[in-house]
Amino acid sequence: MNTTRTPSSAVDPFRVEEKLTLSVVIDNPDADWRKGQAVIFKRALEASAGSDVLEARLDTGMRLGQICNTLIARYLQAGGKARAKIINRPGLSFLPAKKGQLKTALIEVRPDGLDWSLIDPIIQRDNEIAYKITEAAHFSKRQPSIALAFYQDAINDIIDLHFENPLADHWRRVIFPVNELSALLESQKEYKRAYETIRAYEAFDDKLGLPPEEMAQLQKRKHRLKRELRLNEGEIKQGSPLYSKQMEEVRRLAVDSTVTNLHYFSKNEG
Repeated sequence: MNTTRTPSSAVDPFRVEEKLTLSVVIDNPDADWRKGQAVIFKRALEASAGSDVLEARLDTGMRLGQICNTLIARYLQAGGKARAKIINRPGLSFLPAKKGQLKTALIEVRPDGLDWSLIDPIIQRDNEIAYKITEAAHFSKRQPSIALAFYQDAINDIIDLHFENPLADHWRRVIFPVNELSALLESQKEYKRAYETIRAYEAFDDKLGLPPEEMAQLQKRKHRLKRELRLNEGEIKQGSPLYSKQMEEVRRLAVDSTVTNLHYFSKNEG
């Protein structure tokens, strides 16, 4: 079951223009630059994953300020390559600046296309996860224990991919099999595990999401399981393998947050 194919390197779903000019308000009073100096972008420290906010830095590492541009941010976060440089000179240093006056740098960005060497491994893993889900569906009626193992393995892979690779949010195509797994658990009368699985999925930041019809089925199942278990909202303990795995990954991500936040999206040759 292939969920996608490897596109040609000429395919750019973002259709970014040949050249973009962005302006950044300098919020670093020590920043100084020269015309033509290379600029690199990284995820802003205070921005959540998937944010359109990028931090602009000189090739020396000195911070200039922040840029919020949806097109270029998503292009870079999806694996796009770009060269960027400053195209204006700073103000003359011997002229007294007006109180509260802010400097602005103009940055020319030239996209170099998507970096398929970064994207192809995600597509490959996506197809491997889809294969596991197909195998799980095959065994679901005859050998449910094998199906459960396949579903759980596929879910763990999706969670790993989500936290390990910042490009995965843009290139994963396989749907999170929470609907299939919770339905199988319900059919085996494992109502608590089925309910915990749904609750754990709801705590997971699934950027791809579920199709509307699957989400509707999932919500109906959740209410049905809740009635079956005769539980109030606060009486269920989230102890499912899915939830435990997710919390383990969240803790790991928190420890590595500095590295994640310092992920650079563009490499420049000057």
